Amino acid sequence: MFKTLYHQGIPDAQLIARISVLYEAIFEVPMMEKVVSRFHNEPDVLVLIICDDTGTDLGYKIGYRKDNKTFYSWIGGVLPQFRGVGLGRQLMLKQHEWCTQQGYEYIETKTMNRWRNMLILNLQCGFEITGVYTDGDGIKKILMQKKL
Repeated sequence: MFKTLYHQGIPDAQLIARISVLYEAIFEVPMMEKVVSRFHNEPDVLVLIICDDTGTDLGYKIGYRKDNKTFYSWIGGVLPQFRGVGLGRQLMLKQHEWCTQQGYEYIETKTMNRWRNMLILNLQCGFEITGVYTDGDGIKKILMQKKL
């Protein structure tokens, strides 16, 4: 059985530490200060953490209000050993449900070809590709949007 924890607003130090542990295990790099600073610079942050029945954190999803109608699904992931069992989908659907309850009409996200499982999950969950661009580091990003 899995439990999803919700946190609205700027995360405290304890929650940031939990996110950092997950981030480093998922992306295999230390969480950068620019990630932490974004928590303080974006409006209406929502953090979802999925745990097992022992309370062990298995994955997370973070987003924030882009404008009054649009929520931006920013970053997240599931620990490698727990992928393929639907936890990422569960986090996404919980986020979309919360956004609908808050009155958002759209949800947007970005991904990259190297995160193909995320790209496929987004498409399966109703996102459409709305554009592609190359960022300042030369990395191609895929823009996606879903009407809630």
